[in-house]
Parts: sequence; structure tokens; C-alpha cells
Amino acid sequence: MQDGIVFTGVDVGKAELVVARQPSDRQQPNGQKLRLPNTDSSILKWLRTLPPGSHIAMESTGRYHQRLALLAYQAGMKVYVLNARDVHFYAKALGMRGKTDPSDALVIARYVAEHHEKLRLWGPGTPEQRRLIEMLRRRAAIERHLSAIDDSLEDVVDLARQKASMARYAAKLLATIDAKIQALIASDVDLFERQQRLQTIAGVGPQISAVLAAVLSRNEFANVGAVIAYSGLDPRPNDSGNKRGRRALSNAWPGRAAQDALAGRVLSQPQQGLQGRVPVDQEPRLQRHRGAGDPGAQAAEGGLGCLAHGNTI
Repeated sequence: MQDGIVFTGVDVGKAELVVARQPSDRQQPNGQKLRLPNTDSSILKWLRTLPPGSHIAMESTGRYHQRLALLAYQAGMKVYVLNARDVHFYAKALGMRGKTDPSDALVIARYVAEHHEKLRLWGPGTPEQRRLIEMLRRRAAIERHLSAIDDSLEDVVDLARQKASMARYAAKLLATIDAKIQALIASDVDLFERQQRLQTIAGVGPQISAVLAAVLSRNEFANVGAVIAYSGLDPRPNDSGNKRGRRALSNAWPGRAAQDALAGRVLSQPQQGLQGRVPVDQEPRLQRHRGAGDPGAQAAEGGLGCLAHGNTI
């Protein structure tokens, strides 16, 4: 850790933020951590007490962290939005025996203090990107809830009419959301052109291309391997000596909607589903994965690599 630099970890809740510092903040008595409401005025007042360029880290919480991340970025801070699973395993490695909001904030502060040089700084993206990603996130949540309701009403004869009525309303709601999503994409030249390229892939329609265009436009990837790793479709090795264990996907993609778009629609059945979806010059590469007897996880990785090499992403 660099001398003189204070790293701040924030445990974000819907109503409250809990703040810890690394090195530990000795100004707080008895190890207590700073608590403040998750509101614009409270966050701005707190940010004014920090030196410009301070390091502030938080876990991705879906939407509750977004206010803090944006305000901290606008105040000139170095902002990190962390994968909650990475922080969870880090806490286990530290031997944490309990879980509280203050301890979570301290773990986040320690994590960013140790790993900040290898972490990517958070950026807000354009207003159109932020609105689009939020719209896609809400659409995915609505679809999950609708699916759960549909399953709960299955074979309930007495509620068949109400179920059908709800399905019609849900279809109208999703159609309205889809129209707003396409309008947002059309308002941004980069998003629109990216979506058009993605839709040249067989089987990729407006919904999948919208998700991928939104997420991929927020990140700059150094190479195809970076795309594969970010997608969560990279097989985790499980080898020891002469043992060659079964590969499983890391599923590290930081968003369920985006991962569903790739793994669930494009690459969920790589042995059959990629035929005709990759550029002709990349077909031999895909065949090498198949011919080598690679399991589904590695074939999925190979398939995504073929798509990326074809400049479709």
C-alpha cells in the first residue's frame, strides 16, 4: 500500500452508507464506522471532507450504489465498483468469522488498498448508456418476476382467466419497454452502429443485441481473451498432476441480463448452436474445439472467441 494514501470502503444499503478507511480511521472511537444516509445531500457533504483524488470503493448492488459512485466521480474521486463475489472470497481468505455492515466496509477498504493497481476505475458512461443499462436491468427483473408468477399459477384452473389477462398486460408492458430501449439506442450513434453489427449474427435479435451493445460499449477490451474473461464464459481449470478435472464456466459476468444474452441465447448449446453464426474464416477454429473433444464450457469459450475475432462484437 502506498504511504499517505487513504482507501475508503463503503457498504451500501438502500437507506444508509457505512464507511471505513484503510489505514483504519482512528478518529472514530471504539472502532465505530461512519454512517450516513444514502442521499445526495449527505453524500456531497461527506465527499467535501475528503481530499481530491481519494480512492473510494463499493460493491455493485444493482442500483443502490449508483448515486454514491456518480457523485464521487463528479467530485474528482477515484471510484471502484467491485464484484461482490470477489469481495466475499477475499473476506473468507482473511478469516472473517462474522458479517456486519461495518466489517463489510472495512473488508472493501482493505481489498481496494491491496488490489487497486490492478482494478479498473469506474466511469459513468454517457447519460444514454446509463439510462439504457438501467432500462435493460429493470426489463430483466420484470421478466424474472413474470416467469415466477406464471409458474405459480400453472394448472390453477380457477385463475386461468386472470392469468391470461395478466399475460396480455405483461406483453404490452414489455413491448413498451422494448420501444423505449430502441429509442435510446437510436439516439446514440455508437450504440446504434454496434447493435446493427451484432444483429448480423444469426440468432441475435433486438433484445440480445441491445444488452450486448449496452454492456460492451461501457468497456474497452485489450483483446479477445479479455472479452471471454469478462463474459464469464471462460472455463476454470481443475487439474492436479496427471488429473484433468472437469471444466466449468466461471460465470464472472457482472450482470445477469448480459450473461443470459450470451450464454442463454447465443452460446448455451455451442456444439450445435454456433453453426452458421461465426464468420467463414473462423469456422476452422471452432472445429478445432469440437475435434479436440472439448467439453461444452471450452467450446463456448471457443465460440465466443470466433465471434469476437470476426469483429461482430
